[in-house]
Amino acid sequence: MYRPFQNLEIKPVFTQYEFDCLYDKYGSAIYGVLLKLTGNETTLAEFLLKEVFVEVFLNKDFNYETDQPSFTHLLRIVIKVTGMHG
Repeated sequence: MYRPFQNLEIKPVFTQYEFDCLYDKYGSAIYGVLLKLTGNETTLAEFLLKEVFVEVFLNKDFNYETDQPSFTHLLRIVIKVTGMHG
């Protein structure tokens, strides 16, 4: 399985295990949303999915110990990454 952040030299907000759990829980649903937004352009949807999870992974305002990411939180990141906000 693809694990996009195994070799990064940065201090992430999540441990690899926490990130993997988050990706496993929401990755396919977010990918489905992105497919709809891109008109089934799989390459673009995959790229944007990576961008969404990069934002999640590096989100310094998020504390995994006290905050639990929700689908709504991830959708806000989708909106930011795709530039859909007005």
